[in-house]
Amino acid sequence: VFRDVNVEKYYEELEELSKQNNYEGICATFACAFYLNYGIGVDKDEQLAYNLIKSCADRGHVGAMYDLGTVPKFIKNIGEDESQRYLELASLGGSMRAKKKYKVRQVI
Repeated sequence: VFRDVNVEKYYEELEELSKQNNYEGICATFACAFYLNYGIGVDKDEQLAYNLIKSCADRGHVGAMYDLGTVPKFIKNIGEDESQRYLELASLGGSMRAKKKYKVRQVI
C-alpha cells in the first residue's frame, strides 16, 4: 500500500509544518512524534517523541492528552496523577475513548 511513499520526505514536510504556531503546526508536531516514537523514516527517539507529545498536549491537542493518559511508557514519565489529569482533559476535550477510560479509572 505504501510502496511509493517517500517516508523521509513526508517527515521533513511534517517537520516544516510543525514550525507553524497554529493548530495545524501542533498536529504536524504530533505526527512527527509518532514517526520518532516508532522510528518510521527517522532514527527512533522515544524521549524526543515524549517531549513533543507533552508539548502538543500542553497546547491543547486532545490525542496527545489521551496518549499521556493511557500509554504506559508515558505514564511512567509523568506519574499516575499527572496521567489521570491528562486523561480527564482529553475526556473534557471530547475524546470518546478518553471518556470511557476516565470513567473506568474513576470507578476503580
